[in-house]
Amino acid sequence: MSQVDTEKFDDLKVIMIVAPLLSKSGYGTHARSIANALIRNKMAHVIVGMTHWGSTADYDASELELGPLYVTRAEVGKQFIESKQVSSVSLQVCLPDEFKPEIAHFNILSTAAVESDKIPEAWVGKINQADLVHVPSSFTKNVLVSNGCEEHKIHVIPLVVGLEYDTSEQFSSDLDQILEPFSKAVLTAGAWQVQTPLYQDRKALDETIKCFMLAYAGKQDTVLLVKSHAIDPDDPRDIDLCASRIMHIANDVGLQPDQTPPIRLVHGHLDSNQMASLFSHDKVETFASATHGEGFGLLIAEAWQRGLNVVATGWSGHLDYLTSVDKKGRRKNKAGFFGVKNELVELPPSFKHLPWAHEDGKWSQADQDDFIKKLRASVDQGIKKGRNKQSLIRQADHTYQMVRATQQFLEQVPAPVQNVETMASMLEILLEEFYETDIVVLSDLLPDQGRGAEKTLNQLLTVVGEASKAKIVWMQVNDIMKPDRGPIANGALIIIANASSAAPDVWQWISATKQRFILAEFDYRWAQHRNPALADLDPQFDGNYPPQVVQVWREIYGTAEQVWFMSARQKDVTEQFIGGRLVNSHVVGSYVSDLEPKGIKKRPQRRGFAFWNSKDPLKGANQARKFIAQDPTRTPIPFDGLMTKQLKRLLSVCESLVLLPIGLDTDPRLVYEALVCGASVITNRHVQTDFTALGCTVEQDLETGLIKISPPEPQSLINEMESRVGHALQLVDKALQAQPKPTISLYTTTWNCIANGYPFIKSIESMLDFCQEGDEVCVADLGSDDETMLLLTALKHHNKDKLKIAEINVDRTKANWAIDMHKTDARQMCEGDVLIQFDVDEVLPKLAHVGWRKICGRIFNGPAVLTVPMIEFWGSDTKIRKDYDPFKPRISRRESNLVHAAPQETLWEKDGVTFIKNGQADGCEYMTGDFQHRALVVGPAWIPIIDQWGAIDRGLLMQAIAKGAKRWSVNHLSWLDIDKKLKQYRSTWDQHHRSRYGLQDVHNAHFPGIKWTDVTDDMIAERAVKLAEQGSRVFHSEQKVERLTQAVSLN
Repeated sequence: MSQVDTEKFDDLKVIMIVAPLLSKSGYGTHARSIANALIRNKMAHVIVGMTHWGSTADYDASELELGPLYVTRAEVGKQFIESKQVSSVSLQVCLPDEFKPEIAHFNILSTAAVESDKIPEAWVGKINQADLVHVPSSFTKNVLVSNGCEEHKIHVIPLVVGLEYDTSEQFSSDLDQILEPFSKAVLTAGAWQVQTPLYQDRKALDETIKCFMLAYAGKQDTVLLVKSHAIDPDDPRDIDLCASRIMHIANDVGLQPDQTPPIRLVHGHLDSNQMASLFSHDKVETFASATHGEGFGLLIAEAWQRGLNVVATGWSGHLDYLTSVDKKGRRKNKAGFFGVKNELVELPPSFKHLPWAHEDGKWSQADQDDFIKKLRASVDQGIKKGRNKQSLIRQADHTYQMVRATQQFLEQVPAPVQNVETMASMLEILLEEFYETDIVVLSDLLPDQGRGAEKTLNQLLTVVGEASKAKIVWMQVNDIMKPDRGPIANGALIIIANASSAAPDVWQWISATKQRFILAEFDYRWAQHRNPALADLDPQFDGNYPPQVVQVWREIYGTAEQVWFMSARQKDVTEQFIGGRLVNSHVVGSYVSDLEPKGIKKRPQRRGFAFWNSKDPLKGANQARKFIAQDPTRTPIPFDGLMTKQLKRLLSVCESLVLLPIGLDTDPRLVYEALVCGASVITNRHVQTDFTALGCTVEQDLETGLIKISPPEPQSLINEMESRVGHALQLVDKALQAQPKPTISLYTTTWNCIANGYPFIKSIESMLDFCQEGDEVCVADLGSDDETMLLLTALKHHNKDKLKIAEINVDRTKANWAIDMHKTDARQMCEGDVLIQFDVDEVLPKLAHVGWRKICGRIFNGPAVLTVPMIEFWGSDTKIRKDYDPFKPRISRRESNLVHAAPQETLWEKDGVTFIKNGQADGCEYMTGDFQHRALVVGPAWIPIIDQWGAIDRGLLMQAIAKGAKRWSVNHLSWLDIDKKLKQYRSTWDQHHRSRYGLQDVHNAHFPGIKWTDVTDDMIAERAVKLAEQGSRVFHSEQKVERLTQAVSLN
């Protein structure tokens, strides 16, 4: 079962937090403060919808206090997010264009993404769809309201700034060494790499550094600490890029080396303790930022809360906590804040395509002279004593505001109406995924997390899935080893995409279970650095792969059912590596489904050269930047992390896309997106796309070797994509048709079924009705002395090829005859590949035939035993029990060492006779042949949301199963006629239970203290009426009627 804690939900509301909870960004910090406050204060049951924040890196969950809990609750959240009827509240920490107003009864947007005076019109509509909007500053609220957002919904809640972190002893020691030569230090922070040219970052890092150089030119006693990175904080090469940028700024200022004041780069990601050390160092007294605009300013806030002076632009969100308003409404700077004069200027052209930008938007530009003046004043004055204590008081107040605001909106939200129909519909989706998935895609990243490769494959398979009616599920590659996810892939067709993070046991599992798989090759997974060209640049690589490595990959490619390549050149390179042809390979090509040029205006005058400012060195951002810089008339337009619509907008106005990868790029989708928007493409021979086949005009510069691709007619690209879909559809259909079709044996036991009124003929006929050619039904009769065998023989006469009957001699004189392995006797009659166990009071509806066929085809390569749903009626076909496990182990592979028996730990002895401990087992369990180990049993009960529903309301879960699981359910008729069932206890089950459990003579769960032999028909009739009304609880111990669990009506 799920490890999610099952605290009582009766008085709690379910809140879904959709947020980048693992992100190392300010949004991640904010999201964690909200989640932690809700979890710790137990104001709601928190579940999670995990998102990512742009290209910002994520923490490993284990690095965060509640990180593992986020991940566990995210597993539940994946299921909840599909239905707004389930959660009471959603709180979404995101940009407004990412907000989803339909996923809960009451939807809250928490956003701070306002850095200019205008927002996109599309944002206004999204914001107004929210039931409540949390913003971190009055500045953000004023901007939203002035742009047309509804004021009454917008509430200002300052971000919680964490002061609970201790300093890092090692990092503090390193800082001591760095700062030892200097008397004072100024700190600034910000990342240069934000989808824009380096000299136009939003934090205005260049301007801050320039002002420091001018303020302290020729002086060496004050140092500037620059906490920053450019492209990748974890890449050592990024340090050189940052250092080069600082030198470039010094050259712009015009200072000679001996006049340049000291600057020290603090590079890379720092954890919270290291940041605390940075802010708390004795020599760091001023934090400086010429920022263009802040929704709140988390770094500025932490510096202020830690007691530092702050020199910053006098505009935007940080003024809320750095200034105060007097009685006349005038805003004044607080002691320690040195506000810099500024003016509002238009956003740079390269910013206007970003998601948050408005074409007419403006932001702040700091006055350079005033910044220099305020910076000197702050450093000269130093920190005013006693401000830290006040900071802590403000911090506590902010935390209280957050918790109290959360309480208020939860109080306003009504408890969710548990909608059985909605739950049933959702359950049907979950079970269809669990039982009937045709294709599982294993990937490092899911489509909403990835970029080109994941997006390409997802778009292609979406179209293929719709055409072929195949059910396709994406799965993070290592999730296949999880008990609630792995069974989904068993026996399905597996497509292995980019999966470099796959643990060794994933490949071992695929090999050991003989899973059928397709390799979708987007790069060169066999190569050093996943790219032959990059491998050649590695000084430690001699260009030769060991023979054993080549052999391993030769076997992997040979074992694959199919291998998909993006281009013919990629296929050629791989075949050269393995030293032979891949007869199972196909060039599928990249795929872009949204190539329709609708909404793209024809631009007679295109300007600018766009390039992907990717931190992946393979993509060649630096090479593109250098090429553009060779001609001063070229305007660089870097981009990163854009949605399709914004990317189209950008590519429709630029002259060219520059793509100069330093490694082989098999068939980049970005090329197609540029060409359909009318932009030319400037690239090199590393791009392996066959442009001539696309109808493009290709021109090569013989001097540089670069290639210019002129766009064809958009329709020709669309036609090519349709052709690729057709090819992929043929390949998928071929692979699905090769799915193994196992033979099936259904087995059961009988004993005096006529005398006891069991519907055994109806049960066996439903099994026979399921059988196809090669299938069988096996019945072991346990010594019936009524006419049961007579009817079985007659039934066999009409089903000679399908029905097998065996008579088993049972010695009922033994005290423990009931623990003999009678179901195993029936199982050993079976000859099919897959076996299905039935009781003679169970019936398989025709509706379940298709689903069960799929399950049997899947378990052939799957777990030993699989559970399927069971609906147990109570007194009528309109009422069901709710006190039983609705998922029964039933379908298994035929394995010689798999038997039905009681686990060893459930046995006990009396007078040398072995019995089963009362209620701990019934001898039907699946065990390995040594009786020491339970067989691996998996099923939908492992899905976290089902576990959660059972904790919230068992009755609703059972109703949902009865309605939503019909396509896979067995109908259990044991308690359909309660009067008959009680008589069966009197005639059969009393003896059986005493023999199985070693019970005393007087054991009567329904008539306490009365022997069953003394129970009359009238007593049974009266008891049956009460049970029908009041519900079920049928354990092998005495129960009072008033303690019974109510049954659930299906009406």
